[in-house]
Amino acid sequence: MISSKSLLSDSAYYVVEFENEEEAKQYLAKKTLIVRHLNSSTFIVRGEDVKNLPIPHSLFKANDLWKLSDNLVGLSEGKNKRNVYTLKLRYPLHQEVLTSLLPEIKIRDVRNNAVLIECSYDQLRNTVLPLSNVVYVGLESQQARTESRVLDLNLAPNTISYLHHQLPDLLGNGITVSVKEETYNRNDIDLEGRYIESGLQSATQDLHATEMATIIGGEGNSFITGKGVAREVRFTSSSFAVLSPDPLSTYNALDITVQNHSYGTQVENIYGALAEAFDQNVKQIPYLLHVFSSGNDGALASTTGAYSGIAGFANLTGNFKMSKNTLTVGSVDTLGRAISFSSKGPAYDGRIKPELVSYSMVGSSNSAALVSGVAGLLQQAYKEKVGGLPSVALQKALLINGAQDVGNVGPDFKTGYGNLDAWYSMQMLQKDQFIEQTVNEFETSIHQLTIPDNVRNLKITLVWDDVPGQVNSSVALVNDLDLTIETPSTQFVYPWILDSSPSLSALEKNATRGEDHLNNIEQVLVEQPEAGIYKIIVKANMLATNAQAYSIAYSWDEEENFNWFYPTASDNMPYNGEAGTYFQWKSTLVQGSGKLELSMDGGNTWQLIKDNVDLSTGLLRWKTPDVNTLAQARMVVGTEAYETDVFTISQPIIPKVGFNCQDSVLLKWDKVNGANSYRVKYYNNSRMEDYLLTSDTSFIFNETQSIKTYFAIQPVFENGEVGIQGYAFDYDLQEIACYLRSFYAQLEPNEGINLFAEVGTSYGISRVVFQRQEGDEFIDIEINTSLESNNFSFLDTSPRQGLNNYRLVLYFINGEQLVSEVVGDYFLTTIPFLVFPNPISAGADLQIIAKQFKTSPQVFTLYNGNGMKLFTYDLLSDRESLQIPFLPPGIYLFSIQTEEGFNRGKILITQ
Repeated sequence: MISSKSLLSDSAYYVVEFENEEEAKQYLAKKTLIVRHLNSSTFIVRGEDVKNLPIPHSLFKANDLWKLSDNLVGLSEGKNKRNVYTLKLRYPLHQEVLTSLLPEIKIRDVRNNAVLIECSYDQLRNTVLPLSNVVYVGLESQQARTESRVLDLNLAPNTISYLHHQLPDLLGNGITVSVKEETYNRNDIDLEGRYIESGLQSATQDLHATEMATIIGGEGNSFITGKGVAREVRFTSSSFAVLSPDPLSTYNALDITVQNHSYGTQVENIYGALAEAFDQNVKQIPYLLHVFSSGNDGALASTTGAYSGIAGFANLTGNFKMSKNTLTVGSVDTLGRAISFSSKGPAYDGRIKPELVSYSMVGSSNSAALVSGVAGLLQQAYKEKVGGLPSVALQKALLINGAQDVGNVGPDFKTGYGNLDAWYSMQMLQKDQFIEQTVNEFETSIHQLTIPDNVRNLKITLVWDDVPGQVNSSVALVNDLDLTIETPSTQFVYPWILDSSPSLSALEKNATRGEDHLNNIEQVLVEQPEAGIYKIIVKANMLATNAQAYSIAYSWDEEENFNWFYPTASDNMPYNGEAGTYFQWKSTLVQGSGKLELSMDGGNTWQLIKDNVDLSTGLLRWKTPDVNTLAQARMVVGTEAYETDVFTISQPIIPKVGFNCQDSVLLKWDKVNGANSYRVKYYNNSRMEDYLLTSDTSFIFNETQSIKTYFAIQPVFENGEVGIQGYAFDYDLQEIACYLRSFYAQLEPNEGINLFAEVGTSYGISRVVFQRQEGDEFIDIEINTSLESNNFSFLDTSPRQGLNNYRLVLYFINGEQLVSEVVGDYFLTTIPFLVFPNPISAGADLQIIAKQFKTSPQVFTLYNGNGMKLFTYDLLSDRESLQIPFLPPGIYLFSIQTEEGFNRGKILITQ
């Protein structure tokens, strides 16, 4: 133990230990620069920082092993395997300097004071750790993987479709979102025309990236499942080959305000260099929101850290998700239930993770993308209302406070602070239900809030963008603020806290209330608030800086209120025209049940969907009837009826190509019962635009009239209401020729040859004629003038022996005609086999066609002119092809042995 300051070296590192946590806090209050927190009362401090303070209770010189992350501590020093390690430096060094300091070690990347190197453990121990500028060495995974492979886009569960209906002009205008992973398809019709080159994009295009961009801001040109959250955001792309934040210059130059990270690495319970880098990035660009997917390893147990071996918890995929100033998003189903695959918290130090959840049944990637899109809408709304951009702290406060509590009461380690509610978050912004302020160290800020009568669930969330923690520290929180609510009756309400002890029973406990010294998010809920003035008290306990900015969002629910969220007048049921859909509402009515009814005749009559509906669930799954109509639902509660908007029930129209000729194209579709007309839409200038309105079920257009070849059909009902837009399809990819779809011949043994033809449409055709070749001419063998169907067939009962050739001729009303290609088939009744060609070249294929094929093999044998057998071949079907060997030219004999005996013949083989 060191007892005198004269023994201290400025550049050395020391273990400082205090008798208790309170003594440690007093020491830290003197702005001591802590290099690493080992626990609440033990720290690593540099010698030059200790000299200016009293000698603590215990002071030892540290060896270099404190620099190692937990997953490196147990490694053998004799390991020769080369790994990629992450270094954190006290101050940045140029790559040339690093190269001279680290000879024979590969330097892979340098980002400010974070460095990636490749070397063996022995090299790491002997060369890297002794450097005084190195304060952390971690084995952090650098291999990213996407975290969903299926697009399950549905905007209804998180009230995004309701927000779209209420604020149709809020589309993400002026917002740029970066999708960090592989490159998305810029030519996708839902994304085309909004890409900004970053210079950081991957050279690899990937479907997952396209799907994430679609969820965030797809235009919906392809179908409803291609309609994203913020349909007019701009996009840029950044490769996740480098997992650290992009250069500040890129974020600033491209005006990037949201970056989506729908990927992970492996379960890493550590506050590593990547986590610190993202926290620092937000401090540098305070409006840039990073949204991470929680991961899809929800069943795994961590193998390192305090939660090692506890299955189902602490399995976030990537140490960058341990950052404090970002947002990590998990997945829930339509009912708000946690999905088993979705990675859970807590963070390595017990903080609440994920902070939010949102809908996805297939991967947390999709859930994160939904939140990124909503963040873009909040940013646009803030710019238009306040000017400038909201801080990350305010964005998080609005999103978290607006979330609907799911799972355990209060926050939990599976669903965080709740399920994304886009509309509720937007309402707080629009109603000015937020506070942005700064508090000085050891001071207290008080905000007054007047709460009216007849409300419930007063919820207040405090968020601050914290100073980046020290890499590899036991606790990430640096600046500690405390939130308390004082009620009008001078009762104090404390925030939710969770038991983060490393045991399964503790992690599954319900939240309680108390002081929080772990999270930079604190939330208070008053379930039954009395009317009056409330005090929101924010106290700065101990800060590493002189002051700390913070944001608060608050809300409450009015009593005796019922509100429909789905369907609205903008919606169709089912959501995608196919699967079942949920009615969605929110009720604060005293009466807890109601009767759900449906009308499809303008409200004249109502039919029961379900009685005794539990209003507290807010959801009811409904299988729509197989109709196409306008409809309205209502919830009858006591003597009151709460009606939805008039919505549509419809299925997507799937058009077909009637013909695709050089100068014109015919599109057609089945009649939709209940539709008065049809809106034909085509893709133009990155939008689906109206092409024409028709009461027919087909239309012809000149191909030169359209630049793009995507079309979609939408039914139009009475009063001009439209049903769901059908799938946009490219008629050029349908492999439909000009009128004629198919024409072929098929043998009917002993009867004749069947001819089959299909046309795309009978529109404009006067007759369909089958012809058979006779010599050099084709003669009519069947004339069809009844054109009620698009399919035609004819059995030719008098074909000649051997090959028969046929063609189809379409005669049009305007006098033109279309002739098909020639098709043919072989007909044999009087001769048992047909062998051709004859003569045949050596090495060519000999064709053998049988009149009737038996189940037992029939044997073909070839002999030379002297009767010597050359080879045999088993004929296993009525049509066989065999290669003639390279034999000398001449006449050869063959035989085909059947159950009836031998059939013989001669073949002339030429060179």
